[in-house]
Amino acid sequence: MTRNHLPFIICMSMFLVWDSFLFGQTAENQSDTVRKNSANIFIDCVDCDQDYFHDQITFVNFVREPKDAHVHLLITSQTTGSGGTEYSLLFIGQKQFSGQTDTLICNTNQDATPDELRKAQVKVIKIGLARYVAKFPLSGFLDVSYNAPQKQAIVEDKWRSWVFQIDFGGYASGEKLYSSTSLWSTLSAQKVTPDWKIEINAGNYYTDNKYYSDTNYKKYYYRAIFRDNSITHKAVKSLNSHWSAGEGLSVSTSNYSNTQLFYSIYPLIEYNLFTYDQSTRKQLRFLYGIGYEHTDYINTTIYNKLHDNKFGQKLMITFQLKQKWGSIAFTTRSFNFLDDFSKHNIRLQPSINWRIVKGLSVSVSGTVGWLRDQIYLPIENMTYEEILLKQKQQATSYFYNCNFGLTYSFGSIYNNVVNPRFGGYY
Repeated sequence: MTRNHLPFIICMSMFLVWDSFLFGQTAENQSDTVRKNSANIFIDCVDCDQDYFHDQITFVNFVREPKDAHVHLLITSQTTGSGGTEYSLLFIGQKQFSGQTDTLICNTNQDATPDELRKAQVKVIKIGLARYVAKFPLSGFLDVSYNAPQKQAIVEDKWRSWVFQIDFGGYASGEKLYSSTSLWSTLSAQKVTPDWKIEINAGNYYTDNKYYSDTNYKKYYYRAIFRDNSITHKAVKSLNSHWSAGEGLSVSTSNYSNTQLFYSIYPLIEYNLFTYDQSTRKQLRFLYGIGYEHTDYINTTIYNKLHDNKFGQKLMITFQLKQKWGSIAFTTRSFNFLDDFSKHNIRLQPSINWRIVKGLSVSVSGTVGWLRDQIYLPIENMTYEEILLKQKQQATSYFYNCNFGLTYSFGSIYNNVVNPRFGGYY
């Protein structure tokens, strides 16, 4: 592209934008995409099929900003004991409905397909919106139907609330001078009742990376293999609406962490400042435990040991809050050995998603940790390849990662139309 073409390209771009704007104005005026005399709804959720909601719920206006809505719908979720999902739908009235709130529950099975999930959500959303839409003239075009349920016999649960899941997968990629193969398998068993929560998880992970170099100067080949295996067990007894007690058991091996065999057991106790039934929207939990750890190392450590037996203590504080303005979460984890408090680690995990003003939102998340407990590091020096390819854990005093984003949108407040044409084209 030469400079002589630049004025032409700019003029054509401006013409296309202006033409699209004028055509869009005409099409909008001729269509019924904005429902007059009806409620404006803002849906606040993660991993929802909003296009499907817009297509199926045609008696309201969907808006892009919470401040333009008569109803702010906040959808949160948590896993049920059967492995399914419980969606909590909080309808928050605004403007003339200020102070009116409703909470409806939508339960789905573990094997529910994405289509079944969104259909179940739409059904509950329609029911929840009825009281608000009834105050608008458009309600005269609505009707209510009732499908009488069939009588069902009481079925005894032969599995006694236990749910099992087996996963197996793999991944392969490569090119002329590089190839990578990964295999993994997991097994989980879970039983969740109002009084007990029991979980058993086992995992096996294997990765084989091969590196080649063939030049006029030197031929090179290196292979890096990672193996990780683990079994964890957790049993929690509900004491009341704020207190829980239980234990955590862990067994693992990892050539990355110089661990031939590791196992630990920790009695644990937890206090939630809020009641557990509010956990999808707010929680402040304090988890504490003192336990025993045993480790057999693959290679002699920097402390000249092949085995270790130690007692340690753990503390985890978790805060989560989901509101109309966004969400905030913060988790801090700390650990230290009881025989030497200088050997410890601390990890902080903050995240925030905040709508600052209309159209402007910011999100920040990350992890930062301070490590002083790497007693498993091998005494032998690592090769250049092991360091470069991160085949083994190196000594470090800290680590961090961070994600942030800023979003600003403006224009029409309505968002009713779904048009999937040319989706994914680049």
